[in-house]
Amino acid sequence: MRQDNLRLRLRLVIQRHELPEVRIIFSCKIDNDPTVAGLLEQVNEVVPLESRDWGLEDYTVELRKENGAAFDCLHFQEVADVLSHDEEVL
Repeated sequence: MRQDNLRLRLRLVIQRHELPEVRIIFSCKIDNDPTVAGLLEQVNEVVPLESRDWGLEDYTVELRKENGAAFDCLHFQEVADVLSHDEEVL
């Protein structure tokens, strides 16, 4: 489902290798129809995900439902098609 506005607010839970978990509210730019891989690039600008040993391709993006179930988002999917405003993303 496409959003009428050009931003999507998400609740992100970021888990990086050997670092503490980070929880932030993140405003994702969706004006150019970014993919999930593009979302990771946007997050990387704010919270560094890449390192010498880890690249963006090493991360998964999961949509967490209220009942605790998590579903993987594929890197080629467009963000606006798979995520909705205020969803929790792990």
